[in-house]
Amino acid sequence: MEYEAPRHGNRPLQAMHPPLAGPTRFPRSLDSLCQKRYRSTMAKTAANDRAEPSRGPAERPIDWIGDSRDKLRSFPRDVRSHIGDSLYRAQMGKRAANTKVMRGFHGAGVLEVVEDHDGSTYRAVYTVRFEDVLYVLHVFQKKSRKGIETPKHELDLIKQRLKTAEDDYKERTRRGKT
Repeated sequence: MEYEAPRHGNRPLQAMHPPLAGPTRFPRSLDSLCQKRYRSTMAKTAANDRAEPSRGPAERPIDWIGDSRDKLRSFPRDVRSHIGDSLYRAQMGKRAANTKVMRGFHGAGVLEVVEDHDGSTYRAVYTVRFEDVLYVLHVFQKKSRKGIETPKHELDLIKQRLKTAEDDYKERTRRGKT
């Protein structure tokens, strides 16, 4: 028995759907598909950013407590970029996905940015308790291998720097300067 090509009515199926020419079966190159998906994702992200309500002024200034800024500058470039983006969102009254509330500080006023990179965990702790300014309290690389818990000496330093930030804010408001 001879093989007969599938047919659709009077025409062979192959005539209705000719094979694609060339080495690829995709109508566009993979590069253009990736670019299209990237643009689509960026447009959605921009739309989400516009949809989020602002909780404060257009942009809060950042005050760095202690050596926080110097420590952040010593981190790998990707980590600095992600933490910087999270802090910028906080300045704008938003919250990044890699940010969580720190426990033990009575409410949602002290937040922590957690960034993993090459097997290490980097953290930046900041407070939004004050309306006019964002204080970065502490930036560090977590070295403890005992779970995800923040080491006690780091928590003590954060509490000390939060007290410093509170005193600074009281002084600012007393002088009428923010």
